[in-house]
Amino acid sequence: LSSSSAASDVYKRQFKYFDKFHNSNKKKVAALYNFYVDYGSEELKDIRADVANIAKRAIKCKIRAYTAYVVDTKIYRSDVCNKLLVDHKCEVAAAYNYDLLSDLWLISLRSLKGSGIDVSELAKDINDGGGHENASCVKYTGNLRDLFEINFLKKV
Repeated sequence: LSSSSAASDVYKRQFKYFDKFHNSNKKKVAALYNFYVDYGSEELKDIRADVANIAKRAIKCKIRAYTAYVVDTKIYRSDVCNKLLVDHKCEVAAAYNYDLLSDLWLISLRSLKGSGIDVSELAKDINDGGGHENASCVKYTGNLRDLFEINFLKKV
């Protein structure tokens, strides 16, 4: 079941008894969800288009020893990172944005399940971040060019 949290929330609002149905019919829910995304809500189609457009702005770089694609976005972080991982077959994907109030960079890190890359360890190494093996977050105060080891400024 490939879902975005935003798309999933929209989907849940459309179906009154989602939780009860979901718990007893996981395969049916997956098929119904995919049908709904492909042929249903215009709102979900807009979300997919937004994710694709954001992912187009990604820059290839290195984060520590890993090949990564990174992009600046406040919205749909998980979905954008997942799209980058799948489309570019990179080791790590990151979505970041600057939070003016806290004077910090907020960075979401993702890796593919089964890849053996633990982004929670990467987040801890960067600045005591956390999460789990395939999805983590870290707050960063340094220069992003140093962290992302960007050797060029071309978009990919």
